Amino acid sequence: MLRVVWLPGSDQLLGRCHCGAEHVAEEPVEVWEWLLAHPVGHGTADHPQTPELVGAR
Repeated sequence: MLRVVWLPGSDQLLGRCHCGAEHVAEEPVEVWEWLLAHPVGHGTADHPQTPELVGAR
């Protein structure tokens, strides 16, 4: 599961991968780009490796 949450009292968003890795950014696009790229290389039986999106930016 990928999750993005707002950090109260700030203009920042926290992105969290199913593996527990986190990334903080102010722009939603930056958080989602990181989340969608991060799982490469650590897929599991429950969470298969996410295929790369063609044409995604």
